[in-house]
Amino acid sequence: MIRDGQFAEVQPGVRLHYASCGDPSKPLLLLLHGFPEYWGAWRELMPAFADEHHVVAPDQRGYNRSDKPAEVRAYRAPLLVADLVGLIRALGHERCILVGHDWGGAIAWAFAIAHPEMIERLVILNAPHPVPFARALAGDAAQQQASRYMNWLRRPGSEERLAENGFERLERLLHNPDGAEALARWLRAVTNDAP
Repeated sequence: MIRDGQFAEVQPGVRLHYASCGDPSKPLLLLLHGFPEYWGAWRELMPAFADEHHVVAPDQRGYNRSDKPAEVRAYRAPLLVADLVGLIRALGHERCILVGHDWGGAIAWAFAIAHPEMIERLVILNAPHPVPFARALAGDAAQQQASRYMNWLRRPGSEERLAENGFERLERLLHNPDGAEALARWLRAVTNDAP
């Protein structure tokens, strides 16, 4: 059974919300969601690993019920990595199996590079290693074209554009195969109405 509504102070003044299942004395399996998701992206998978792991899916900083600092600089990779260090320790673990998808994969790479001693295993889904990715962004026109959306998301006003018409643009991008209920949970998460 998934336990939702849990919080951990991971740095002074920063709390992350998380959901979990499994025995906290078992090895930690930490699941990082991508953009524009929240912990619920892992909802269906979490119980499958709960017999052998303490499965934890946090809302990363800025998402759903986790803290949302106002300053853009508060979302730099070293701070997001420090959030994970704090979360792992707050959960009573020293190491974890880290699984990251999309933006969560990018943070998982940064975490593994900064703290390899805290990684038991690393699983990355849909996020390239940062070194070849940086090379491709610098010199590969196809990759530059494919990554244009990232620059669009960084522009002032992009959040208002994404929110237009009840997040219609994001709904089209996500096209959730789990149907209307999963899409409604996601919409509540991005509008801070805690799913």
